[in-house]
Amino acid sequence: DPQAASDASPLFWPAPPSGRTLVAAVGAHETSEFHRQSRTLTDAWAKAGLEAEYLSIDGVHHFNIVDELTRPDSALFGRVVSLPRP
Repeated sequence: DPQAASDASPLFWPAPPSGRTLVAAVGAHETSEFHRQSRTLTDAWAKAGLEAEYLSIDGVHHFNIVDELTRPDSALFGRVVSLPRP
């Protein structure tokens, strides 16, 4: 139902504490709605003071984007390992 969908959406969650980084990675082969939602989330959390980045990954979609984390030469892997450590 609409309430359950809203409750599950990070767009409506409180932003994490400052000092955190959000990388919203989306497969380039996703629909425009996936890309819109990811941009909206990064914009909202950036306005809340977080470092937030939208990253479109060529050649993947939401079923196989996680595989990019196993490829040291991928843009997503490189971005994740470059994140600051707490």
